[in-house]
Amino acid sequence: MIEIKNKAGLVIHTVDAENLTGVSFKGVHLHEADFSSTNLEGADFSHCLLTDATFSGGNCANANFSHANLEGVNFIYTDLRNAKLEFVNIKGAYLQGTKLNNASLCGAWISEKTKF
Repeated sequence: MIEIKNKAGLVIHTVDAENLTGVSFKGVHLHEADFSSTNLEGADFSHCLLTDATFSGGNCANANFSHANLEGVNFIYTDLRNAKLEFVNIKGAYLQGTKLNNASLCGAWISEKTKF
């Protein structure tokens, strides 16, 4: 179950889906959204607020996260091959076991709190 919240943190929509291939979430506020084990191949998360969201065990190959705020995001065992992570904030993100082959991290903000 994916909860979409407004800026005040109130749930405005829920989505129950395992396959969201190619869906555009561009610019959406998805703080604490749970995309665990979801197929998001080719999805567009550019300019999204995804702080503390969970993608654990999901497929985000070829997804676009450019200019997104990914602070504290859980990408543990997520497939991020060929993903665009350009100019993102991934401070404090969890990336253990993540597949990052050919992913673009140009301009990404990484801190000592980011876990690889």
